[in-house]
Amino acid sequence: MFEQIGFTEILTFVIPGFITVWSFRNFTHSKKIGDFEYLGLSIFWGLIMVVLNSIISPKDSFREVLGNPFAAAIAFSFVGCILGFWVARIANKIRK
Repeated sequence: MFEQIGFTEILTFVIPGFITVWSFRNFTHSKKIGDFEYLGLSIFWGLIMVVLNSIISPKDSFREVLGNPFAAAIAFSFVGCILGFWVARIANKIRK
């Protein structure tokens, strides 16, 4: 399934991962972190979103999403923003 993923697709998933991390940190008002930590967390959360999408959606629709990396970036970025917001809400409730 992942044999045709290239550099463009990797960046396509790092950017939504970055949006997830940024939105989580913005909504939780967390302390500053370094660029390397942002990169690592962005790759981690981007890959988590890809794996979850590959498990949830049928193989044909997942291949269609991967066929157009720009559409995938937009879709995963939107999902990442929502994911960061909801996880931040849960984290804020746990802290209180």
